Amino acid sequence: MSTKKDLVIEGLEKLIELIEQSGDLREEVYFPIHDAMAQSGKLLEDQIKQNLTDNDSVATGDLRGSVSSGEVQVTKDAIFVEVGAGRGLPYAQAVEYGSKPHTPPLSITEPGQPLYEWVRIKQLAGIYSVRTGRRLGSKAKQIDENRRVARAIWAHIRRFGTKPHPYFEPALEQTKEQIMRLFQEAVEQVVQNVLRK
Repeated sequence: MSTKKDLVIEGLEKLIELIEQSGDLREEVYFPIHDAMAQSGKLLEDQIKQNLTDNDSVATGDLRGSVSSGEVQVTKDAIFVEVGAGRGLPYAQAVEYGSKPHTPPLSITEPGQPLYEWVRIKQLAGIYSVRTGRRLGSKAKQIDENRRVARAIWAHIRRFGTKPHPYFEPALEQTKEQIMRLFQEAVEQVVQNVLRK
């Protein structure tokens, strides 16, 4: 369910023509592209993290903490940066796209497991004191209440799936204009650098 996003940069044809004449992308004249790529990766990373917070998708912080932009990679023929989220987190895709009805393992509703912890951290179960904000009841009662709410959510997932809370794809759209400006400025600098050679 991935969508292709195109970024159109004016003057790119001229830059490609100059690169073909000039050669290696590792040369100093192309540093502005490198810098624009690094700034773009960081912009996208920050927007993804903000979207997760805005979507109320942060409980443990694992998904938000997994969002990163890597170092800019430069080869003779390409300059690129990888921005990723959810590596090693099986639920990351379900947060972005939602999920169809399915039967997750019941064990996720037990203490220390993802769904149980989500219920506990989001304070979805139990009774809380208005005066102190602390949860009322014995530890055993709290565990039982958390488990019951986690199992109700588990049953809901079995029957209806989960709704999407997009964070990555909207970030692409939200940062597109800024990224385009960065690259337009970088292309102009590179053209000037190449012409000075």
